[in-house]
Amino acid sequence: MDGISALGAGTGTAIHTLSDYRHHLKRNMIQALDTIQANQITTLLFVVSKLDPIQKTLGTDYVLPLWAIDPTASNPIRVSIYRRSVESMPDVRGPGDIVYFEGAKTGLKDGKCCVYNNFSTRWQITPIAKQKSTSRFNTAYLKQISNVSFDKFSDLLLEVLHVLPREQESPTYGGMMQRCLVTDYSENPLLTNTDIMDTRVVGSRAAWLTVHQIDKLNKMPTLVAGQKYWMRNVRGASSTRGLHLVLAPHTRFPRTIMVVEVEDSHPDLAPMMERRKRMLDSVGEGGQNTIAMECDVDGPMVSAHVAIEPVAIEPISKSPEHSKRTDKHVAWTSALVMPISTICSGYQLTTRFHVRAKISKIFPPTADQSIVSVCTSCSTRYDSDHPNVCLGCQRPDPLYREECQFMLELTDASAKCLAMSPNAETASKLAGHKLQTSVDSASVSSSAVHALRGVWAWVHARGEVEWINLLVAPVLVPGPGPTGTLVRCLIVADIAHPLPILT
Repeated sequence: MDGISALGAGTGTAIHTLSDYRHHLKRNMIQALDTIQANQITTLLFVVSKLDPIQKTLGTDYVLPLWAIDPTASNPIRVSIYRRSVESMPDVRGPGDIVYFEGAKTGLKDGKCCVYNNFSTRWQITPIAKQKSTSRFNTAYLKQISNVSFDKFSDLLLEVLHVLPREQESPTYGGMMQRCLVTDYSENPLLTNTDIMDTRVVGSRAAWLTVHQIDKLNKMPTLVAGQKYWMRNVRGASSTRGLHLVLAPHTRFPRTIMVVEVEDSHPDLAPMMERRKRMLDSVGEGGQNTIAMECDVDGPMVSAHVAIEPVAIEPISKSPEHSKRTDKHVAWTSALVMPISTICSGYQLTTRFHVRAKISKIFPPTADQSIVSVCTSCSTRYDSDHPNVCLGCQRPDPLYREECQFMLELTDASAKCLAMSPNAETASKLAGHKLQTSVDSASVSSSAVHALRGVWAWVHARGEVEWINLLVAPVLVPGPGPTGTLVRCLIVADIAHPLPILT
């Protein structure tokens, strides 16, 4: 009789209490998890509480990490199953599977007892579900694109939208590389729209992915547009167009499988497919966002239906040629005015809107506090409690530059909303003066503060009575508190006319 079916057999009684469970384990010579110690050869019966993908070891073997639990254990115990090949692994399908191990070896890892197996270990698996699909893609490191940030690694479930041909890799990597446009239909404000692909994916949802040394990746499938993939250890990297994704072979475990093709019917894809459905429902058949709105144009509110074409706001360049105003730069002033309530309640992000509003408040309280030191790599603010490391990109001894950042409270007839002036270039448009801030020049920084004081004085004196025309875009920014939950905010991209400040 096998180990699982033998538990409690022939007694005529069912297992109702923990004492009954321990009794039947002892009767069948199975050890409870709360009694195991290091350096034992034992027989175990447990339930899988967590399962990681199969990994390649430093040698020639493969390991399947999982965590075991039973009624006697207060915390899960790590179990590492080693085999010569992936095919010879036990068919553990996911959390909830019942595993019977005979001849398992116990040891210590990081001061905690754990379980290994030798290659003569006998096992029996009772799946919690009979279907073939697994939950191996739902790892502890699985994230959405909305949670990806610079220089952080994540596992992602993605749909490929477009694939470019393979090309020669740079000397840094060698071999071949391939770029593709991917999405999981979640929004990330670090992404920018791309207008070179007709993908019907609107907002900050599509990202460019670069696969380095693609010819050296173990069991790398062919990337096909429309196919879904699970990708391991994808890194967020910065570029001139914002955030892009990078995938490369594992440096320590080059034989690790990094990309797996996922069938459309796989249950782990359900959240992504639901996000896709919501996006397509909001966009409509014509690929445009049709919004019923009310417009405030110095008079009564009038109803209108406007088709809004998604337009990306490109990252502000610091090169001199981009600081010049052009006809295209101010053409938005003839566009229809959008109520703030409509912008803040819509799905669309990083799409530019013309608003007519009053500046009811400005933050911080003084212009002097708007000059802040930010990291030159990721623009994270300097933290005096951690002077030797950037809390954004985690770089040691980072370089900092001075930047101008402040918040405006915009008010129209429909709602109030915070709007962010993200840098000195935007502040220059509001003040009507070229503001230059430099960490190396205290005099230049002082002159910028002097010019900004005029903005603060105008807001306090005239902000609640005068209407101004602004070009804004809704974005997601980290909210207050330790969790850093993303909240919706407006970002100021342009102003029709500088504030009438007396200098």
